[in-house]
Amino acid sequence: VDDNGHNFGPLSPENRQAVMKVDNSLGRFFEGLEKRGIADLVNIILVSDHGMSPYTNRGAIVLDEMFDPNDAERIFWTGEFTQIFPKSGREDAIYDSIKKKLRNAKIYRKADLPKRWRLQNASRLSPLIVVPEEGRFITSRSRLDRYVKQSGFDKERGAHGFDNRLVNMRAFFAARGPRFEKGRTAGKIRSVDVYNVMCEILGVRPAANDGDRRVVKKLLR
Repeated sequence: VDDNGHNFGPLSPENRQAVMKVDNSLGRFFEGLEKRGIADLVNIILVSDHGMSPYTNRGAIVLDEMFDPNDAERIFWTGEFTQIFPKSGREDAIYDSIKKKLRNAKIYRKADLPKRWRLQNASRLSPLIVVPEEGRFITSRSRLDRYVKQSGFDKERGAHGFDNRLVNMRAFFAARGPRFEKGRTAGKIRSVDVYNVMCEILGVRPAANDGDRRVVKKLLR
């Protein structure tokens, strides 16, 4: 599903086929549990790791035309966000230059990232981070020129890594089994909350984590 979502877009016929293949595999799994007489004894949690948003190359943000790339030690390109590691003394110059020219995206200093992302102390994150609006992606001029020469330049594709408040970034969660209340709607939970739920089912004391223990009471019998 992830591969087809990236290559053809989340709403494409190809991605629908991938979803159906996973659905069929899960059907075989549940049938196997039924045949063995243990379907009502096993707790099962199904999750996805993220959502997916459509985009096209036509809306690309060409970032390296907004500042002097020679001012950076390294630029980490990922499309959905870009990390810039400035050379000593060049952070302000890069930030100010991009800030003046940037559209359909935001540039952050590491300390100014939204607190809900909890990344201010991340040791591997760059001093400057550029995050596009949903449906846009960031690239360099040389990369975009290569894309233009390839077939399917304008076709819809899929991406994730945008702001996790966006509906399209939400992941999937479903569960069944003796520890789960049948028919209960979970509502919004975070991916980091699933760990505590699994620990409770297994009778394992959880390590320190960012999950909310109240979700355990919300989901389990």
